[in-house]
Formats: sequence, C-alpha cells, structure tokens
Amino acid sequence: MRATFESTRDGILVVDREGGVVRANSRFRDMWRIPKAIVTEGLDARLLTFVLDQLEEPGLFLDKVKALYQTDAVDADVLRFKDGRIFERYSAPLPGPEGINGRVWIFTDTTERSRGEIALQESEARFRQIFEQNPVVALLIDPDSGAILDANRAAEHYYGYDRSTLLAMRIHDFNTLQPSEIAREMALAAREKRNHFEFLHRLASGELRNVEVYSGPVSLGGKTILCSFIHDVTQRKLAEEELTKSRHLLAETERIGKVGGWEFYLDTGKLTWTEAVYQLHEVDPDFAPTVERAIEFYTPASRRILEQAVRRAVEQDEPYDLELEILTAKGHRRSVHTIGRKDPGERKVHGFFQDITERKQAQEALRLAKEQAEKASRAKSEFLAAISHEIRTPMNVVLGISDILLETELDAQQRRYVEMMLRSGGALLGIINDVLDFSRIEAGQFQLVELPFSPRVLVEETVKIMHLSAEQKGLVLDAEILPEVPELVLGDDGRVRQVLINLMGNAIKFTERGGLHLRLSLDPQAPEHLFFTLVDTGIGIAPEHMTRIFEPFTQADAGVTRRFGGTGLGLAISRRLVALMGGELWVDSRLGEGSAFHFTLPARPAESPLARESAEDGADAAEEVRGLRILLAEDMTDNQLLFQLYLKKSPHQLEIVNNGFEAVARVRQESFDLVLMDLQMPGLDGYAATRRIRQWEQEEGRAPLIILALSAHAAIAKKEESLAAGCNDHLTKPIKKQELLKAIRHAAQQRESLDPSERNASAAPA
Repeated sequence: MRATFESTRDGILVVDREGGVVRANSRFRDMWRIPKAIVTEGLDARLLTFVLDQLEEPGLFLDKVKALYQTDAVDADVLRFKDGRIFERYSAPLPGPEGINGRVWIFTDTTERSRGEIALQESEARFRQIFEQNPVVALLIDPDSGAILDANRAAEHYYGYDRSTLLAMRIHDFNTLQPSEIAREMALAAREKRNHFEFLHRLASGELRNVEVYSGPVSLGGKTILCSFIHDVTQRKLAEEELTKSRHLLAETERIGKVGGWEFYLDTGKLTWTEAVYQLHEVDPDFAPTVERAIEFYTPASRRILEQAVRRAVEQDEPYDLELEILTAKGHRRSVHTIGRKDPGERKVHGFFQDITERKQAQEALRLAKEQAEKASRAKSEFLAAISHEIRTPMNVVLGISDILLETELDAQQRRYVEMMLRSGGALLGIINDVLDFSRIEAGQFQLVELPFSPRVLVEETVKIMHLSAEQKGLVLDAEILPEVPELVLGDDGRVRQVLINLMGNAIKFTERGGLHLRLSLDPQAPEHLFFTLVDTGIGIAPEHMTRIFEPFTQADAGVTRRFGGTGLGLAISRRLVALMGGELWVDSRLGEGSAFHFTLPARPAESPLARESAEDGADAAEEVRGLRILLAEDMTDNQLLFQLYLKKSPHQLEIVNNGFEAVARVRQESFDLVLMDLQMPGLDGYAATRRIRQWEQEEGRAPLIILALSAHAAIAKKEESLAAGCNDHLTKPIKKQELLKAIRHAAQQRESLDPSERNASAAPA
C-alpha cells in the first residue's frame, strides 16, 4: 500500500474529519507546488492558502470542500488553475469503527490530455485501483437489480466467498431483510437525506454480523452504479446492548438500593435528578428541581451543614460526604447519605443521594442491642469477679493454713488429709482461673504480654512441674527439644506454659498406663513457627468427639465427666489462647490408643537477652535477708493470722492494722521497711490509703516506701489500678508462703539498692 501510495502519478491527500492533514504523498506536494514542511509539520491553514491562491474559482472550491465535510458523499470535480492547468479531483469518505474518520482526496493532472474517453478510462482505472486496495469492505452494486458488479479483496475475506462467487450474487443474498424491506429502508434514508444504513449480513459460514453501510452513486463506463463501503459494527452493537442492559440494571439498582444521582451546572444553575431521587423525595415526575427547592427538603440543622459543604465544593473544590435528614413532600422524615464533588472540567457539581433510613434504624437497634449486651457482659464480668474475690479470700486461708500444716509434725494419715485438702483447693482455684480466663477471652479483654523467653527452658521447667503428677500415676513423662529451636523468642511465656500445663494435665488425667512425650521443633510447613506435639497413650477420642472437645464446658461424653471430673474449659481456653498468640491447636487421636495434640506459635526473634527468672530465684533463696519491719493492712482476722504464721519463723517483724486509715496513721508515726496493703478494706480502701501515703511522702520529701498490694481480684486491670495508685507490685490471693517470702526478698533487695540517705529518709519516723 505504501509503495502504491508513493508511486502513483496522482496526488493523494488524506485528512481527518476536521480537515486536518493525516497523510499526503510527494506527488500531491509536487502537483500543488507546496513546500514539504507545510504538509509534514501539519500547517493546515498555510496549506489551504497555497491551494486557494492557485485556483481560478477558490470560493467555489472552498464551498464544495465545506459541503463535502458535512456529508458522507463520494464526489468528483474538475479544478481549473490560474496558470491554465486542469486537475481532476476525486473525494471519498474514509469509514472507521465509530463512523466516518475523514476523507481521501485524489488529484489527477489532466492538463496535457484530451478530455475524452482516455481520461475517463484512466480515471476509472484509478478508481478501481483504489477500490481494490482499500482495506475496508467495498462492493459495486447495480442499483436496479441489486446485483454485485464488483467486490474488493477485503469483501472476499470478510464474507468468505471468492470473487467469482460474489459476482454471481445479489446484495439480497447477504442481507437478512426482504427486498421490499430493503427498498423501504433506502427510501427512508433518502427522505432523511442520509447515505448510511445498518443491516444484518449473513457470511458464508452462516454467521450473522451487524454492518454499517455507506453508499453513494459513482459513474463508471457511462453508467451510474452504487459504491458501498461496509464496516462490521457487531462489537459496537454488542457494546450498545450491554450499555442498555447496564443502564437498565443501574435503574433497577437505584430503585432497589434507594440511591440516585444528581448534577448541578454552575453556569446555567440547572439541577438534574435521576428517577430514584424523585422517588426518594416523594415528588411527582413533573417536579422541576432547583437548588433552592432541593435545599428546602432538608431539616434546618441539616440545611446549614449542606449549604456550607456545597459552598466549599464550589469555591474550594472540596468534596463532601454527609449523612443528613430530609422531610419528603409527603412529610416523611428520612435519613439520607449525600456525596458531592466539583467537576472543574465541566463546571458542575455532581454526586449521589441515598435513602439510609432503614440502615440508620438498624444501626440504632444494633447500638441498643450492643449496649444491652455490653451491660450484660459487664454484669457477668462483675459477678464473676465478685464470686472470684469471695472464693479467693477464704481460699487464701484454706491453702495457706494447709501449707503451714505441712511444715508441722504430722503422722502419715494427717499428712495425706492435708495434701488432699491442698489438691482440692488447688483444683478449685484452677476452675476459678479457667472461668475468669474464658470470660475475659469472650469479652475481648484478654491481654497478652510480649517478652523474650527461652522455649527450651519453658518446656524443661513445665515438664519438671508436671513430673510429680505423672510419677504419682506411674506414668513416664519426657521431652524432646530439637537443636533447630531458637534460644530466644518473643511472646507470653506464662500463657504458653498455661497451654502446656492444660494439655499435659489432661493427658495425665486420661492416661492409665504408658506415658507422655512432648516434642518441640520448628513447623516444617512454616519454619518461622514453633511446633509443639504432646503424644499420650491414654483412652483416645472418638472421631465424632474430635471437634466437641474444644467447645467450652464440654467433654467427650458424660461418662468421662463422671469418671475423670473437670469443667471442660481447659481445651477451649487453650485453643483460644493459641489463636490469640497467632497459632493453631488441633488433635489427632484413635479411641483406645491415645492422642497427639499439636499446636504452633510464631517464633518471633527476641532482640534483648533473656533474664532467667529461675536463676534469680535461686540467687534470692541463697541470699541472706536481714529482718524487715513490715506493716500489714488487712481487715480479715483469718488472713491476719495466716500472715503471722507465714512470717513466724522469719527474721521479719510484723505489725497489723485493720483498715486504710490506721495504715496511713502508722506510716506517718513509725518507720517501716515494707507495707502489705490489702486493697478492699472498710472505711479507707488500699487504693486511697496508698495514694495518701505517696502524697505525704512527696510533701515531706521522703523516699517512697515499698508497698505491695494484696487482692483477691485476679484481673489484670486490678493490678494496673493498684500500680497506678502507687503500689510497687501486686500479689493475688490465695498467696502461698514461698510466694510471699519471695516478694519480701525482692522488696529487701530494692531497699538495699537505695542510697543510705534515701533509706534513712523512708524509715525515719515523722
């Protein structure tokens, strides 16, 4: 095509639909004597000037050019130049996917030729050359019979027939319309003064395609025939159908979703609504919306907000997104969601408008339900906390006295009785802790800590803790820790230990012979996770119970509960704890053969060295602690007696007061090394007493006295509250003797770390 374009003796100019030069061959420039730069640089105005300056009738030529740009006609003409030259001019439209893309102009210099048959034949030959090489489907048709007189190669390729077959056909063989219908369509086109049609053509394969046909008369061989250019618009038709469907779907969506669109044109002040917006305002279809009338629908409070938002959108290009209220034309109050933004390109503000009344009502109902649920949850939590406090307080005495009794001279039967009492008390305490943990997890109030710990040490220490229980049942308990396990990771070692103790406790409970094997490695599927596996040779779990055992307050069956006891909370809590820590817990089991519990945890690397608490404990125990003067603020006589017994053989001196008022008074009057402050006392509680002591110390310029909070509340929030009041640490009842002595040792170490002047300042009497 490019070689033909450049080698032809005719000047060819291709322009777009606005007349801008798209392409011109060198022959065109030579014939019109136009500098190359004017064409190649797109200087369209200068090009037209060059053309008009050379013609005898430039105005007539210009009028014809303008007329042709307004039509899709094929046209030929003769141009006469001021210097005597004569050109034949031929012009035809260039159809494209979206209609006419421009025109092609062909100029033939006929100055030296006769105006007779030779020129006509050569013109026809040139037309046929362009016709044949045109990439657009083209047909020459007898207007009377519809017979196809000629077809180009593009037509052969498109319709799927060879040229000889096409020349034996009529246009009616393609068109799915009847000849009479085609005639009516062409007559209608003539009345509407258009030369393009849309038909459905059948290809050789039988496939039906939508086509757009541009036709015009041309003279060939002394006969007027139709030249038709055919463009496939099937995809465009499909797109139009999809667009129609989309519009219908959008209309249905607006109706169902109660959402509509609007536009406000700033230059004209015109406001347009979609159908849904009319429905939302409950106005008739003939209602003429204006900005002023639209604003009136809003309630006074909403109106002020919207007016300010629209003003900012217009003046500052600031979009808005608001939830407001309107009163419809029928007086109904509705909540609406309106969004608007300015389109600077079209000088308009547009957006959408949605009825959210039902959503608002549902949100309000949900809010009320949430408040009720939270209220019930708080009531449950408060009830459980109160029950826990009331049980822990006497349990402190029961377990403490049992501990003391074991230190006395007892015969075998008495020792067994006391140990039974300790185990039962410990079991009851475990149940209380499980219920509280589960309640906190359910309420979303469970808090984890993230500190460095050694997985290897944790497993070894946990196995030591559980070894005695296994040994008492004649079971073997061992652990295997693979070398790949990192030395330090970040996490909550206390909760990991709780999960292991729960799983090992269950395994020991349900295993009569054999033993337990705990294995720690990295997860082969996810090497950035720790992988724990506990295998036992116990009673196993039936397949239908594999899921139920992780449900709260559930065991495999009622017989298990009767035989082995328990609340059924341990596994439920363990699974939820593992999930909270970013892992997963599951079980494999065969009834009568045993079970294997697995869980994974993220092995996040620790950045700081781990302080070995066990080593510190050993150092504490080995260090000789001098006697401290200790003040106990406790209102219950039983607990007073218990602490006296705990410290009876220690070097410490214990003084006792019954409430917060007495504690504050004694601290001001006497010197103490340590205060054990019960938080719940009549008159002035431990929180208030601690705050008064801290205030007095600050006013007097005294070093802070070490104060340890004592509470039967196990919630983390209570510990945080006591620390916020000024306590140094928090001990949760029931408090074991060794736990108390350890806390006292730590207090003594803290005191010894003070400068002598500070130590004396805190101990000096007021």
